[in-house]
Amino acid sequence: MRFGEYFGIELRLHWSFLAVAAWIGLTVLSQTGSVLVATSLLISLGSIFACVALHEYGHALMARHYGIETLEITLLPIGGVARLERLPEDPKQELWIALAGPATNFVLAGGLAILHWLVAGSTAGLLPINLFNGSLLSTLFGVNIIMGVFNLLPALPMDGGRVQRALLSLRMPALRATGIATTLARALAAVMIVYGLVEGGLMLALIGGFVWMTARTEYQNAVLMERMKAARSGQGHRTGPGEHPSLDPPNEWVQPQVTKPGRKTFIMRGKDDRAH
Repeated sequence: MRFGEYFGIELRLHWSFLAVAAWIGLTVLSQTGSVLVATSLLISLGSIFACVALHEYGHALMARHYGIETLEITLLPIGGVARLERLPEDPKQELWIALAGPATNFVLAGGLAILHWLVAGSTAGLLPINLFNGSLLSTLFGVNIIMGVFNLLPALPMDGGRVQRALLSLRMPALRATGIATTLARALAAVMIVYGLVEGGLMLALIGGFVWMTARTEYQNAVLMERMKAARSGQGHRTGPGEHPSLDPPNEWVQPQVTKPGRKTFIMRGKDDRAH
């Protein structure tokens, strides 16, 4: 659902986002009987996802700096997705595009800390024991810190996984770097799923499942990019040490990923990234 256009980039809400918001609002209303409490919670949630949207716009505007436009940004219950028109082929560009999202969160956190100090006269209570028991300013401060740090986890397609792949790509072929990053992403996703299920962290388990399923996308997208480069050069793909051009790489070192063939898109997922 279209929610508006900002910086020349369309912002959309997935229907599940609205469904979850409605369910939370009705649940709180039935438990407390207070429209004020339910409305206050929904305002807090809306403010949090405004920060998620700004995280994605951080990616999009940095991509624009390198001449890569963003087709749209979509908010989902577990985070946001910025769909870029093409992949950055330069690892340094991918590195800065990936870092722009978490950097946006840290800048927001800094601004909120200053605003809290101006309003309260001190930083006391800026980080309450319970994140949602403090003021809206302290809640958003904590959320932005958590969002920025969480997205830097080295798990594709999260921002930290993209940073990791970009750094590896500076020292080895991009396909091999993607394979290594994908393997580590699935390992971390498995830990997130198990921990979330054991400790009752349903959201963490869902994010882990999302990372596990979409990790394969990154590898297959890298394979398609290699094939496109080979086609443009008029030569068949020649594999080097550690490179595997098949969509399903050998089991000895990688668990792959998926992007729809024929569609050149680059997904940055934020929490949450997304989760970038």
